[in-house]
Amino acid sequence: MTGVVHALLGSALGSLFGSRPAAFAAGMASHALGDVLPHRELPVAADGALTSALLALLVYRFGLGSPEVLGALGGISPDIEHIPTLAGLKGEEGKFYPTHGGPLHLEHGDDPEHDGAQLVIALAAAAILLRPRRGRQDAEG
Repeated sequence: MTGVVHALLGSALGSLFGSRPAAFAAGMASHALGDVLPHRELPVAADGALTSALLALLVYRFGLGSPEVLGALGGISPDIEHIPTLAGLKGEEGKFYPTHGGPLHLEHGDDPEHDGAQLVIALAAAAILLRPRRGRQDAEG
């Protein structure tokens, strides 16, 4: 799944969990769900730009230490282990996260013909993030 959708999903879950540690953990766990669903990857540069823009928007809207931002960071954090491979410093071996080839390997859902799941997840996550909130002031978030 694209980083921007991993971040959206993690952010939405973070907003539902509320607590900062739970938000980050939920974001990390959601990464596996995003990876196993059929999806299309974006070029790294485009995905990096979109994910960075989303993170900046989340920080602006909810605050740096918010569950929404921590959930988003949790959602994208498993992909950090791809950086040495993308930089040409090592191969695919030795990755830890289960959908990246770790010891509890789950099949990654790379399938450019069936990427509707990403759109559904992104729209649902955006709806959760944009919902009216009771008991939370905009100035807090």
